[in-house]
Amino acid sequence: MRDARQSIQTYTELEQINLELMTSLDVLRQDQQAGRYVQQRMLPQTPWQHGGMTFEHTICPSLYLSGDVVDYLPIDTDRVLFYLADVSGHGASSAFITILLRVFIRRYVTRRLERGQLISTAQILTEVNQELLDTSLG
Repeated sequence: MRDARQSIQTYTELEQINLELMTSLDVLRQDQQAGRYVQQRMLPQTPWQHGGMTFEHTICPSLYLSGDVVDYLPIDTDRVLFYLADVSGHGASSAFITILLRVFIRRYVTRRLERGQLISTAQILTEVNQELLDTSLG
């Protein structure tokens, strides 16, 4: 009789743990869906045209969230800044870094354009690298 009660108690505890795991998994799925939504919304319009050029992209991540990003933005009527980045790793941490990259690059370019300053690849990479280092994210 004692073994039967113990088995029922163990089964009940396992059922509770399973329910908690399923709930946690649902929360993780929702978080990943939200992250993917943000990541997808930050990608530029495709196709996109500027100055007689057409830009089009497709990103096929290996996981739900990825460290892949593409972006393009107009510099003037004849020039477009285009970049493609692949942050090492997969998942939320890499996706987060791609969002930071996009924000840092766009902010830097916008500020320089507003001031009428020239933009160079070396300057962009130097500035973005320093901003990433300043975050102390590793």
